[in-house]
Amino acid sequence: MLFLQTAIFISALPFDLGLNLGSSLDSSFLRANNLQIVRQTKGDNFRNSTQGHVFDLTDIAKTIEINIIIKVSNQPYASKKLDIHPSQVRSTNFVKMFSGIPCGQDLNIVESRYSQIDLLGNQERIHVEIWPTRRIGSNGFVEMKNLDVTAYRDLLERLSRHVYSRTVGARTILSAQTMVGRNRVSTRTNAYGSNQFLKLRDWAMARSWTIESANNGKEIILSKGKSKMSLGIGSHLCIVEKKTFNLSDAVIEIDGSVYVPESLDILVIEGRA
Repeated sequence: MLFLQTAIFISALPFDLGLNLGSSLDSSFLRANNLQIVRQTKGDNFRNSTQGHVFDLTDIAKTIEINIIIKVSNQPYASKKLDIHPSQVRSTNFVKMFSGIPCGQDLNIVESRYSQIDLLGNQERIHVEIWPTRRIGSNGFVEMKNLDVTAYRDLLERLSRHVYSRTVGARTILSAQTMVGRNRVSTRTNAYGSNQFLKLRDWAMARSWTIESANNGKEIILSKGKSKMSLGIGSHLCIVEKKTFNLSDAVIEIDGSVYVPESLDILVIEGRA
């Protein structure tokens, strides 16, 4: 099986992040989607300014190959936009995935003989691509079958959200609980910044929001009276009654729980959400 990798370069100051990026792919997620890891490489082949991880996956039937490249910087990126190669077509939906639910600070989708999503976060760059299984033919050239890439949109979106949200979560550490109203809320803090993240279930209870549903790993819907709130997994946006609000970081997953940026609580306190 042939895996081709795309190089992604990020500039930052040298720093040993010491992150466990191997946790960016949960084994239960792989099993549920009939995926398996063929090979993974840790960050020793990346620049010192970042920590990285590469996953090569395939499905159980070996119909597709998936390449995932993760990079995390020790400081926020200066640009909030992806640097798209001139040969690539810039998608027009920006932070919206196939489902229309936002993810990341910026994203780009490419669909041709393969599917590719690039996601940019405050300190993360995620690259996920799905190819038909490839091999070297008798003539020495790469051979691949035709693949209906649109059939893998749902998998590509859920996989990208899963990896991105867990990668952001990997740079957080458990910290002292935060008082929200009269309730203590489990809290995580960005180990390389000041952003805090509140456990969604605790926060919702403290602010009297009800968690109604999770949309197949893409979105969480909350309600309070007649108000509805949408939080995309990995999104930097909160949508309340069709109004969109910016969050300070992504909605993350870690240790089986969802955490939201503390800025969401500030929006609620100020009555904007």
